[in-house]
Amino acid sequence: EIQKAWARIGISDLERPYLYNGVSETIRDYQSKIPPMFKCFVLDRQGNVVGTAPECKDFIHGQMDKFTKCYNGGQGRVYINPPKLDVSTEIYSVQVSVPVLNQGQTVGVLVASLSLE
Repeated sequence: EIQKAWARIGISDLERPYLYNGVSETIRDYQSKIPPMFKCFVLDRQGNVVGTAPECKDFIHGQMDKFTKCYNGGQGRVYINPPKLDVSTEIYSVQVSVPVLNQGQTVGVLVASLSLE
């Protein structure tokens, strides 16, 4: 199963295409301009990773609030998770999810973790 393979420690051949593609390059560019953004990833209509920087722990986010509440059945809306400690980085942060639009249609979700420290 892709989720189990994705969750292994270290960057695998499975993750590499999502860490080094046009989406992840754009994410890294924005991260350099927005210092509080320490983690960011883009999800498709099903909640699967399209691009990420740095690597994220899960490939499938389709059942998580950060995706479902933002994708909103294709209607798209901004969703902000309550502040919490990011266990992978030990940074107190908030996750902001925004719809990704193409010609006015929600085609995915961008999730950015912003440091509150």
